[in-house]
Amino acid sequence: MKGTLTSVLLLGVFSAPVVAQDAQQIYDDVAQQAALQTALNRPTVNVGGFIQTGWKYSNGGGLSTENGFFVERARINISGDLANETLSYLVSGEWDTSNNFNLLDAYVDFKLFNIGSIDTGAFVRLGQFVPDFYGGFVDDPTKLTTYNYSVSALTFGQGRGQGVQFSRDFGENLRASAFYNNGFDNLSGPGDNNYAVGGSLHYHIGFDLNLNAGYAYSDSGSEATNSYTLGADWAYDRFTLDLDWIQNDASGSWDNWSLVSTVAYQVESDLEAFLQWEYGEYEGDLNLLTLGANYEVNSAMTWTNSFGYSIQDLGSNFNTDNTGWRSGAGDGQYVIRSVVTFSF
Repeated sequence: MKGTLTSVLLLGVFSAPVVAQDAQQIYDDVAQQAALQTALNRPTVNVGGFIQTGWKYSNGGGLSTENGFFVERARINISGDLANETLSYLVSGEWDTSNNFNLLDAYVDFKLFNIGSIDTGAFVRLGQFVPDFYGGFVDDPTKLTTYNYSVSALTFGQGRGQGVQFSRDFGENLRASAFYNNGFDNLSGPGDNNYAVGGSLHYHIGFDLNLNAGYAYSDSGSEATNSYTLGADWAYDRFTLDLDWIQNDASGSWDNWSLVSTVAYQVESDLEAFLQWEYGEYEGDLNLLTLGANYEVNSAMTWTNSFGYSIQDLGSNFNTDNTGWRSGAGDGQYVIRSVVTFSF
């Protein structure tokens, strides 16, 4: 009996540190998981943006000479995650050439629930944003080869609206989206029953070849417009090629269209040459040829130089904001631009 009691006491004495150590390990694991969960649920804030400034010279086409320095865009972005990675946000604004600050994007993205262990690949976007329709008009022009919107994109593109968009990936090659908002390029909020509804498809064929298509119906209250677009982009070795067609029936006629082709060649790791051709019609002609190059000075600075020439008269219905072109001019108009983009 005495030996048994002694064994029990000895077992308790020597096992106590082990039990305490296991308890401490459990406590540390729980604390670590709690800290991780807290970090995951804590909103994140990322601040960025870019400044585009430079010099331009335009002449020809019966126009007077225009030249000088300018600040084309000064944008700030605030983005991050809310609660966890399934919920994110973006707010962006930009100073215009009149020194007015304008809200551009203000939206929240959230990922829809999974079905069991299957990722649905579905997202919903709510707020003010550029809907997925025409690839030539994106939320950030520095994502484009030319670092600026084309005349075609400004004239026929969707701009920004306030509404909702649903997107879903079907496997690795197909993506579909649909949107409903208060109209093309309309940031005025509730109004005279203005609205737009549309959608797009993106399909990756392979061999770095992608196809896209979009359709939209927009009602401004006084006029309803159907628009559609077809496009393709392809990359091979140092070459990239983008080809987009966009057309609408504004004013009751389908004679409003544009074909935009952009080819680029990566001369060196920090130097890219490009050529863009815009050809279209909108109660007037569009026939612009632009040759240029992007030089990446460093990761935060890109210098873009270009020379553009108007082969025909540039119709007065085309939107030329921030492009250097002047609508209503005769053929022979030319534009020289030297723009530096600072990203942060």
